[in-house]
Amino acid sequence: MNKFFYEVKKIAKPGEENGCKLIGFILGSLFIDYLAGFYGGTTIDKINKDTGKKYKDFVVKYLSQYKADDLWRDIRSRLVHNYSVGGTYGFTHMEKDGKHFEVVMHEDGKSRIVLNLEDFLDDLEKAAENYLNDLLLDDGLYLKASVRYQSIGLISYIKPAIKN
Repeated sequence: MNKFFYEVKKIAKPGEENGCKLIGFILGSLFIDYLAGFYGGTTIDKINKDTGKKYKDFVVKYLSQYKADDLWRDIRSRLVHNYSVGGTYGFTHMEKDGKHFEVVMHEDGKSRIVLNLEDFLDDLEKAAENYLNDLLLDDGLYLKASVRYQSIGLISYIKPAIKN
């Protein structure tokens, strides 16, 4: 998990002016999808079945401060797959003083919920930590994660061969 957050922060550079901020939200949503697969016991033959339900179930359990349907529709589906935004969220970074989840009026006259990148990533880290703690305590949850791992595995890095 630490490797994921290291990579996202390296690319998105939260807390800095430069960097690619939207990628932090995109990768964060993919990370929710990744954890939801373990949480729901996804297998390779059912990888596309009930993905939305598992994603939303994970959000309800570990990211309850978010509305699961909105996160699924506007970030996981629209931002990730269409590089567009739905009508729920506005994205920012480096905001302090409670801007995360603040409702603001957008230039189109519709209100948006502000998601601040640094807070979003903090929320994901807490969710991952809570999920991993639950894995140690809940045999059923552990079994689902084990099924997912045995069927699909984990991403891994391949060290390039050094040519002489």
